[in-house]
Amino acid sequence: MPWKVRSGSWLALPVVTALLVSQSCTGDAFQSEPTPSAGQANGGERAEAGQGSSGDSAEASAGGAAGAAGAANGACSCDAGQFCRDGACVSCLELSDPSSLEYGPAEPFEVINDTIGQEGLRLPRRPPDGIGLVYVRDFFGGVLWYTPNPSQSAGAPLSKTDVFESGGLPTAQPLPDPLAGLDFFFSRRARIGAEPLRTRLFGAHLQEDGTLSAEQELPAPFNSETVVSSHGLALGGSRALWTRNVDGGLRLQLVTTPLPPSGEATELRLPLPEGCGFASELDFAPWLTPDGQTLFFSARRVDEGCPPPAGAVSHLYVLALSSAGQPLASATALTGLAEPGVRQTDPSLSPDGCELLFSAQEPEGPLQLFHAPRVR
Repeated sequence: MPWKVRSGSWLALPVVTALLVSQSCTGDAFQSEPTPSAGQANGGERAEAGQGSSGDSAEASAGGAAGAAGAANGACSCDAGQFCRDGACVSCLELSDPSSLEYGPAEPFEVINDTIGQEGLRLPRRPPDGIGLVYVRDFFGGVLWYTPNPSQSAGAPLSKTDVFESGGLPTAQPLPDPLAGLDFFFSRRARIGAEPLRTRLFGAHLQEDGTLSAEQELPAPFNSETVVSSHGLALGGSRALWTRNVDGGLRLQLVTTPLPPSGEATELRLPLPEGCGFASELDFAPWLTPDGQTLFFSARRVDEGCPPPAGAVSHLYVLALSSAGQPLASATALTGLAEPGVRQTDPSLSPDGCELLFSAQEPEGPLQLFHAPRVR
């Protein structure tokens, strides 16, 4: 089915094929690193499947992404929170083998995409109800937006401040101190007094009317006076990870800590397929599953070179993490969401796991929002 985009007309492939390449272009297989000093953490229990929505496609019904996946396979009729695989209904939160994941076909969030001006649309995340959408309008700085129903309205800004904000992360899971009582997280770029301009991580409460309350800057290790930027927080189970920039240069780190934190955060390196080294990005756009054992992220695609050149477009990847938050194998590339030359970033899953959300950009177009049901 064609994607409806505001510039150009490219087609999504019919199914996303998850590809894990076992051969290494260097001849060396990925070896798991020893557990870092951040300490041990249990992955926690998987969240129970909730109600999901397939978003704003004109053909979508209230049954959500799971129903779309079942219909696509044509083999079984599954409940919300499930998809049809080989004639049997399976929980969408069953992610024990990331290399087998398939999502598709992708559909645009048409109502929101049709409102694009000069900005790009990024970081689509479902709130706990599985129906609304939090996202970012980014034009040399981000503004958080929320809509209770993306099939009907683009929504409104979440914050009334005049500072740049991004990376909105709604969550329903109970969190330990120092995050207890918070259910929405984001980054804010601002200058406080005579201090240098910094980007810090914040927590808040997302109210039913789509406004934020109880906003507060997160304590160490999430923010530090020695770090220029902390952003892109991801939470799952007993694990947190985020991106930080210590010196304001181009070298950014993805770091992780158990929850509750125990000391300094440690760097998390993400091994790419085909033995192409580790991801080195300006924006990893990480997202963790509720149990903290599966990480979705964005990185330059490896088929443009090994290691990928600086100008390569980003694609979506997924990998399994140990209970200590370390990779268990090389990442798997999620292929088939779009043509190879299309930039893809900002992956996340709906609360029931049945829907992959992401941003995509043609070479001459703006970033727009898309979603795809799980089919395998």
